[in-house]
Amino acid sequence: MHSALETYLPGYATSVSEGGTCFWLVGPQNLDTASLESRLRPRRALLDNGPIFFADPAMGQGRFRIGFALWR
Repeated sequence: MHSALETYLPGYATSVSEGGTCFWLVGPQNLDTASLESRLRPRRALLDNGPIFFADPAMGQGRFRIGFALWR
């Protein structure tokens, strides 16, 4: 998964997941992750909008979490 993220999202910083089920990604500061989340949902691709995880939402701008586990 990490290799695919580096291939398809070059220039995005990624966290290395050790035993977890998601990766944190940091894109450009002007990346609108709320809009990205809305556009991906109909395609059944889910991500977590980064700003909701920060006391100061501005600190999460351009950040998002993408999971790779499937719940049914």
